Amino acid sequence: MTMYQRIPAAAVACLALGLGTTACSSAAAPTPPVKVAGADAKTASAAPAGSADPLAGMPLTAIVAKAKANMLALTSMHFVTHFTDPAQPSWDIHEIPGRGCAGTLTAGVGHGSVDLVVDGNKAWIKLEGEALKELGANAERARGKYLAVSSATSGKFASVIAACDMGKSVFAQMNDAQGLTRGAVVTVDGTPALQLKGDGGITVLVSDSAKPYLLSLTSPGADGGTVSFSEFDKPVDLTPPPAAAVVTAPGA
Repeated sequence: MTMYQRIPAAAVACLALGLGTTACSSAAAPTPPVKVAGADAKTASAAPAGSADPLAGMPLTAIVAKAKANMLALTSMHFVTHFTDPAQPSWDIHEIPGRGCAGTLTAGVGHGSVDLVVDGNKAWIKLEGEALKELGANAERARGKYLAVSSATSGKFASVIAACDMGKSVFAQMNDAQGLTRGAVVTVDGTPALQLKGDGGITVLVSDSAKPYLLSLTSPGADGGTVSFSEFDKPVDLTPPPAAAVVTAPGA
């Protein structure tokens, strides 16, 4: 399996399947989805007694619908995945939906990583570790450099560049609240959050506010992990690498 096959767009697009029975439509998942969660990237604690609960009394269907709408309306976000199994690929991406992203994709222990910056139809990708071997005879020329490619490429870098739309893809798959039950209100990094519980120990955290946002999806077990979202509508730097650090991608 190549570096690029280890970072399929469908994998993160269907992380929302962790929500339960209908959260991810099969039509949008041409490959088996990955359940993400487990070692939660955020620390949750019980909310102080007497804390206000803006979502109290609101049906779960309405909460999920509001959270979905708010996430889809974001101008930027930061999403991170943490898998229990270190061999699984992971993402740490700052995304501007519809424009681009910047961050790192790690294909799992021993498989190398990719740093990328995507802005419009331009993309810069730096392969590190074992990932460099994917370039064959061009590996040394690209060592420590960014490859300049088109973000519209249909070649081997397509699934890497697709990471720029991963976060929004997750939200688009949030169909309803079927299979979820209301949990406790906790505090996550200082933010009140409502726990929603799903089948198999799935936990969804939604900010407990009049304008709720999805904070994380967590699934327990050896094949689980967490995908978390933060830095909503914060500035994202898509500055391309300096010319001295860029080489033309092989075959471009």
